[in-house]
Amino acid sequence: MTVRFGPELRAFVTRVGLCTNALTPRREALHVVSIACRCLSSFACQRNRAALGLTLPSSKLPRSARTADTLNMEHDTPSNRRFTKAIEQLTKQGNYAEAWKVFDSIEQKNTIVYSAMLAGAVRCGRYSQGVELFESLRTTSLALTEPVYVSAMALYGGCSRCVEGLELFNEMRKLGIANNVPPYTTAIQLCGKLSRHQQANDIWEDMIARGLRPTGAAFTAIMSAAASVGDLAEVQRHLDAMASYELQPSRSHLGCMLKACRCAGDADRAEKLLHDMADGPVKPDVVHYTIVMGIYRASGLAGADPEAGHSRVSRLAARMSQQGVAPDKFFLEEHLAAVLGGSLQQVLDGSLAPTPPAAAAARRLLEAARRSGTQQTRVTQAVERWLAGGTPTAAAGSAQRPGDAGGLWLEAADPASGRSYYYHSRTRAVSWERPAGGAAP
Repeated sequence: MTVRFGPELRAFVTRVGLCTNALTPRREALHVVSIACRCLSSFACQRNRAALGLTLPSSKLPRSARTADTLNMEHDTPSNRRFTKAIEQLTKQGNYAEAWKVFDSIEQKNTIVYSAMLAGAVRCGRYSQGVELFESLRTTSLALTEPVYVSAMALYGGCSRCVEGLELFNEMRKLGIANNVPPYTTAIQLCGKLSRHQQANDIWEDMIARGLRPTGAAFTAIMSAAASVGDLAEVQRHLDAMASYELQPSRSHLGCMLKACRCAGDADRAEKLLHDMADGPVKPDVVHYTIVMGIYRASGLAGADPEAGHSRVSRLAARMSQQGVAPDKFFLEEHLAAVLGGSLQQVLDGSLAPTPPAAAAARRLLEAARRSGTQQTRVTQAVERWLAGGTPTAAAGSAQRPGDAGGLWLEAADPASGRSYYYHSRTRAVSWERPAGGAAP
């Protein structure tokens, strides 16, 4: 099969240093067309190509050869593709401000550029800015694609607007563009944040019924949703099902098991799982130990049975040290709370009075953390001042927003992703972004 070139295009190709005959084999012809169209991309349009004698229909061009005219509503120019790569690279480095400058400098933005910037907002945790960008995109004539919707769903979830994120998923299904695993995975994640395990399971079953093959991230999402309601059996069922898809459990999957133990208050099973992980191929990390320490804190074990409580807390810390896992600020916060026998906010607002031995143990813990260079959160710093006889509540940096009186915004780590999030100690409100004046590293 051959492709015929007109004399004008042959003249152009000759000028850029290529040689063709009037009849050129199809494979070579397409290569020439690709190069020629890239050279012409700054001014090419349908009439320009016709004037150059290009008789090959644009639908037959290789994707790399489709220039601004074939995607005229998308403005898919080479410069836009360069900008997209720059945005991706900058946001992977966490440099959202510079990425935004690149995005803002683009005169004719296409859907792909918007998609890159929205994904960058998710990557950098700029959820509010990302939502604003998505809502501005809706006012344009550009068509919304599956990647755009997926990023937008994640952005709404990051702003604690999970219901609106799920509405976008339903919109995708009505439009018939939820055809891959990522939209389902993100929707299940949103259900997990809302503790809607049944809805998450329905979405999972719909994904399987459509013949979509779940990924490791999809399993993390459904297991986290089950863990959010303490359904250990369901988390275990999904963990066992991974083998049928030739997937191996990762730290995030086993973290969901521990999260389920925490929600169920099952410290014994959590300890056994940690022990099995230490002997298995997937070793526990600081997030896993933090979750288990959180079980001790939530149960108030050290306050109810000081001897047994402090023994278990000490054993866990010792096991973590033996495994070579260094504590971070989140583990320190849970460890301190477990030693004192309850939440740190209860200590600060006076509703929990630690015993003298617990207070002494807490001082020793904080001193050891200081010597080791472990970073502290504001709430641990406030408790340290309280233990020294200061006035910690005012110094804790609480965000006194309407309805927040009597509580603090505290920082914690999400067991599934390891990301920082913030929760209010009294209202239990949750935010991925740091509340104004709230908890800080």
